[in-house]
Amino acid sequence: MNVDVSVIVPTFNRAPLIGQTLAAILAQTALPAEVIVADDGSTDDTAAVVQRYGASVRYHRVEPKDARKIGTSAARNLGVSLATSSWIAFCDSDDLWLPAKLERQFRVHALCPAIEHSFSDFSYVVSGEWESPSLFARAPAEFWDAQRHVLEDAIWIYETSLYERVLRFQPVATSTVLISKRRFDALGGYCERFSQGLYEDFEFTLRNVMHPPVGVLAEPQVGIRRHGGNRSGDMLKNWLDQVRVLEYSLATHGVVGACAEALSDEIQKRRVYAAGRAFAAGRLDIVRDSAPAMGRQYRDWKTTIKLAVSALPTPLASALRRALVAANRYLSRLT
Repeated sequence: MNVDVSVIVPTFNRAPLIGQTLAAILAQTALPAEVIVADDGSTDDTAAVVQRYGASVRYHRVEPKDARKIGTSAARNLGVSLATSSWIAFCDSDDLWLPAKLERQFRVHALCPAIEHSFSDFSYVVSGEWESPSLFARAPAEFWDAQRHVLEDAIWIYETSLYERVLRFQPVATSTVLISKRRFDALGGYCERFSQGLYEDFEFTLRNVMHPPVGVLAEPQVGIRRHGGNRSGDMLKNWLDQVRVLEYSLATHGVVGACAEALSDEIQKRRVYAAGRAFAAGRLDIVRDSAPAMGRQYRDWKTTIKLAVSALPTPLASALRRALVAANRYLSRLT
């Protein structure tokens, strides 16, 4: 069984992992029409690993300009521009698909042809083991229930925007997404201004779920591998990137009313998280810079102390910060 879908695999220096990723894609019970690897200038053996798959995979290498990569979002957009199929699926080069992923997800679209975008559940994979519970099972109570139409067991349709609820809990991994090329092009693809960031895909996710109908496959068909090379390990950069993405979304997505309020609320909360991470890392400049935009109602007593310390002259602020961090670690060990 073949399906009219181009699978886009952006990659950079994933030689130890991309082979398993490609093998899982090529082992689908519904074989994709093509697999396109967009290599963002890898300096390891990624090209050699991909070339083992011969004509089964189209390999396109981006030559870096001025030693700079184009980034993951831009690599995905490039891959889509090369695609020849009516449908697009994404799989990051360190992720895994179960064999029936495409077959099961196309079932969503067969049951409701009006749907041009769907995503599935996923699990984290650590040391080769698929963790339980899956991501969907970790959602807040009643997250999935509101305005859900059940077509079949584990196949749901939402005919209303998921924007606000996805702000509160993010259930969409890029490697689970299936989208028509027509819809992708109409949305304008991924925003490349965030291509180098750790939260680069979220702005596109928000634009996508804003426009129903949206299909959901409530089965974990994708494994997100956790490993030492995960870019998302830098939590300070992650929180700072989240703030930037959400500020851009507030400025450009045209959200109003309760949705705009929810977006503003999330920006403020994530500013607080970012400031906390920055304080722990000794980046008092970041804490100081975030203070003017941080609403007072979002400052608990710990945040208030961190802002006050960061505002002091640098030598004194640094000494107090070290003392507070050491005290916090000591108290954490006691509990």
